[in-house]
Amino acid sequence: MPKASKVSFYAVAKGRAPGVYPTWEECVLHTSGFPGARYKKFHNARDAEAYVASFAPQGSSSVPPAPVSVPAPVVAATSRRSPPSPKRQHARASGSRTRGLAADRIKDESGWTVVFSDGACKGNGRAGSVAGIGVWWGHDDPRNLAERCPGDQTNNRAELIAISRALETAPRDGPLLIKTDSQYSIRCFKEWISKWIRSNWKSSKGEPVKNKALIQYVSALLDQRARAGQKVQLQYVKGHSGDVGNDGADWLANVGSTQPPVPERDWNALRMQVEDERQVAMSAGAGKRWIAPTVVQPETGTEAEIPASTAADVGAGQVEAMDEEELAAYASALLDPDDIELDLMDD
Repeated sequence: MPKASKVSFYAVAKGRAPGVYPTWEECVLHTSGFPGARYKKFHNARDAEAYVASFAPQGSSSVPPAPVSVPAPVVAATSRRSPPSPKRQHARASGSRTRGLAADRIKDESGWTVVFSDGACKGNGRAGSVAGIGVWWGHDDPRNLAERCPGDQTNNRAELIAISRALETAPRDGPLLIKTDSQYSIRCFKEWISKWIRSNWKSSKGEPVKNKALIQYVSALLDQRARAGQKVQLQYVKGHSGDVGNDGADWLANVGSTQPPVPERDWNALRMQVEDERQVAMSAGAGKRWIAPTVVQPETGTEAEIPASTAADVGAGQVEAMDEEELAAYASALLDPDDIELDLMDD
């Protein structure tokens, strides 16, 4: 008679989500890449729980719920922990052609819908890389997303797609604040897109711009909301800084990278669909005020108002009347790249 296999309990004392897990895969998920991770295998839950508790600070309270709808620990840890670990980069976007970008850090977020987006890529730039995207609304929020990055597996693409997923799923009523640590994404929409329009989407080296269709799609999503009168802002948050939301989005992105591959999306078709919807909405509600999406420069905290003759006072009809040259000049007049710190990873 074959022996019954022993039940295993994997205790994660120090990791992204301390607790006791039933599988090795979940243990790896919560410890891989985590600085100073501590974990151990046991054959009974009591010993595993005691191991986790031995690392808990004296007098600490119970752990908050895990920030994503993935398998929960068998036994919750008794130490306090923040969600996951963060990453790199910073983001913001605007309409189909980067219109009306300003630096206006929000001091009071009450009344704003706040969401964090992030992308992760293991082995970025190498063969066999795997990428995921994360959108984090809060602990145990059913809107949290942990998905595999479709198509090519790169960090920059994952960052952009995470922003697109936040825009695809966020409510359309009230101001929306999207926080990201992707400097690449921020610069795409705050600085580079106006130059790309003028150069017919060629880089400074004369090569086709990478991720062009994806960038145009995100830009269209932002523009659609702006024209509908919704205030949207993408704001930089420093990665690996202990920000709970950024840590949560990073963890979700890493969870997403463990999921099966998914096919590339047709970004051009999606963009055209958004632009068609925007045109129908504009025809139905002519004269609706256009509220320019904004970008927050990293670490400045300074406020810069959009000139009265542009952004917030420009009606949808006026913007539609501009050609690409005028739009590029209009966007460039609002941009100030001096305060942006480069920390980019080339795809």
